[in-house]
Amino acid sequence: MKHLMVGAVSVDITPKLPVSLVGQYYRRLATEVYSKLRAQILVVSGESDSAIFVACDLLAVPEYIQDAVRREVHTLCAEIPAENIILSAIHTHTAPYLSETHGSTTWGDDFRWFPVAENETTPDAYATEIVTKMAKGVVEAWTNRKSATFATGLDHISISHNRRTVYADGSVVMYGNTNRPDFVRLEGGGDDGIHFMAFEDLQTGKLIGAVIELACPSQVLEHHDYVASDFWEEARMAVAEKWGSEAVLVGLCGAAGDLSPRDIVRAAMPEPDMHVTPMYMEEGCRLVGRKIAAAFDAFMSKRVPEENPDVKHASKTIQLPLWLVTQEQKDKALAAYTKQRSLHEDMRDFTEMEAYQLSIDAGIVVRWDLQQKTKTHPVEVHTIRIGSARMATNPFELFVEYADRIRARSGGGNMIVVQLAGGYQGYLPSASAIEHGGYSALVCNGLYGAEGGTILVEETLDMLSKL
Repeated sequence: MKHLMVGAVSVDITPKLPVSLVGQYYRRLATEVYSKLRAQILVVSGESDSAIFVACDLLAVPEYIQDAVRREVHTLCAEIPAENIILSAIHTHTAPYLSETHGSTTWGDDFRWFPVAENETTPDAYATEIVTKMAKGVVEAWTNRKSATFATGLDHISISHNRRTVYADGSVVMYGNTNRPDFVRLEGGGDDGIHFMAFEDLQTGKLIGAVIELACPSQVLEHHDYVASDFWEEARMAVAEKWGSEAVLVGLCGAAGDLSPRDIVRAAMPEPDMHVTPMYMEEGCRLVGRKIAAAFDAFMSKRVPEENPDVKHASKTIQLPLWLVTQEQKDKALAAYTKQRSLHEDMRDFTEMEAYQLSIDAGIVVRWDLQQKTKTHPVEVHTIRIGSARMATNPFELFVEYADRIRARSGGGNMIVVQLAGGYQGYLPSASAIEHGGYSALVCNGLYGAEGGTILVEETLDMLSKL
């Protein structure tokens, strides 16, 4: 009888304070830690293949960080298939910058990181530190693999909601106020699916590690000014309390580019007013975490280990067509950008809304410059089968529509679609979202449009069919 070999390690990647937090158009300097940041590492190997998950309590993990971890792992232990390492992010907005160019790559040099405190931890220093920690953690997890049983399943849980508000004139606003006479509907659907994998020590029966995927970014605490891993830490603590503190819980963010943990119909108010509601506060964080843990407990109570599970893993770099802009669009944006930029000499003097508007026009100009050099851009995609469960990854904030296509056309069932994995390339909006516009569906929010989304779906399905 075949068994998987499984190893798991939890690595503390909490930054040294003070540190600037990424995820908003205004700067927040964290001087305290609400909950630690972790990299949850799970190594799963079968007869001839393996998958290595590194789930990070970060906003996103750019490609060069993943490449650095792979190189360091290869240096430390050449037998590990470093190309099978997949770094992903839970998309917490209370984690540090990883690069000084986080914003400037998309919006130009005005949006480069700059220090706001004399003794602030820099993005480069933080990135270097966690790359080393994660690489060592992968080696430790690989070295300490044990024979394990495998069980998988899925359920439904109400956590995430569509966050794009459609008004009577056809416009869309993310987190738009629904308590208005011209409110029509939320633009898209949601995803209440939650998927599980459990790996238990064949000898002791103890839980080594678990995977939980749900389509919800970790954005309950997104406007706070402390370091936090949002609701995943609450879920981890609850799971550890019942299933053992040594168990490593890998939280994966499903396709949720147009979703969030906020019900903007039942909390019908302008977004700034939402910031003092429970779903922006610690209370909401605990509520979501406990819901996840309760769903996991329900799965574990009826789990059935699979016979002879194995691992199949394929990866591919595909070229997707850039979302192109016209010279007329570029010229208009450049004129608007120049006018807007003249409002203040120092970027620190711009309000959040002014900076947002500046980024829209700057993004069009930057895109024009990029498309003079290339019309496509590479995207890393992974497809994995562990036992009866299947998984596909992508580096986007992916609109739910694309994940629905993948799940339905792949045969449905326990099909896990993970976003923000294998790099970070911004939003990938649907065609209807692009038609409506609004934040998350603009050129400045990502590299690709609906054509790229369709190609991603077809390429992913083709890879899944070959597992």
